[in-house]
Amino acid sequence: MTTITSRRAILAGASMIPALALPAAAALPKAMASEDDLDTSIAAYRKAEIALNDVLDEKSEYEKGVFSRGDRPDHRYDAAEDAAQNVALEAMWNVISIVPASACGLATLMRFVRENRQVQEHLEGDDRYLAMFHQSIEDFACELAGLPMPDTAAVLLDA
Repeated sequence: MTTITSRRAILAGASMIPALALPAAAALPKAMASEDDLDTSIAAYRKAEIALNDVLDEKSEYEKGVFSRGDRPDHRYDAAEDAAQNVALEAMWNVISIVPASACGLATLMRFVRENRQVQEHLEGDDRYLAMFHQSIEDFACELAGLPMPDTAAVLLDA
């Protein structure tokens, strides 16, 4: 039997693709977090990182001056550094705990982690953050597949 590839056959086959894709599109997750939420959280993290780096730069300049004079540094920047670090960590947590609403959101989240060395280092060094990041991805996959989501608290307690 020979198969004749005609324009009509190609168009008929192509016209079926949207019909076949409809069930998959209907199964997309409900909006867990909008793309705007993810973008806003990433922007807040970047702002917190800039603030932390500013404090670290000021502390470094202060310590250079103190050491060049042979003095002992006081700890005037320690509280500011701790506060800025806590804000940055909270902002990081907010980003990695977002369950993306779409494949685009998942790609944005993954790109954010891949392009941010500080986030990668923190995920590698703190099991709770890594567990939360994995949980967000798993929740997205479960929502996409129509499966129940695991209990986040139990996952974090295991970390």
